[in-house]
Amino acid sequence: VQHLLPVKKKASPKRKRRFHYLVLLTEDSKKVVLQKRTSGDVWEGLYEFILVEDDSDEVTFDRWKDILGHMELKSFEYVSKKYMQVLSHQKIEAMFYICFVKEQNLEPNHINNTRIRGFYDLASVEIMPKPVIVNKFIADYFK
Repeated sequence: VQHLLPVKKKASPKRKRRFHYLVLLTEDSKKVVLQKRTSGDVWEGLYEFILVEDDSDEVTFDRWKDILGHMELKSFEYVSKKYMQVLSHQKIEAMFYICFVKEQNLEPNHINNTRIRGFYDLASVEIMPKPVIVNKFIADYFK
């Protein structure tokens, strides 16, 4: 009789992912660049900072410069602590790199296959839909 009963399978291990977000702020710290997640993504329609998913502990300043191409970056003003978010199927670890830029230096540009059109003021960012891990960082840094 026992061989007829269902057998519980062991849960598959959660996938570990490392997200590195570049937070581009205007020099007066009143506006920030966000990108919108595209279709086919579990976070579709949510807004986030410029993202690089990489297994490394940190993304170097030179790598960010390569990603952004023509944009002039001076240096990181701040690198955050690690933020964690556990989902049913994965563990996400994120770090945030803050850099100040001149608003006029941001032209439409393809970054991570997403069109960046400009800066959003912080009041608008507050009400935009964002992943929990991004909201945690915003609550810590901008409040």
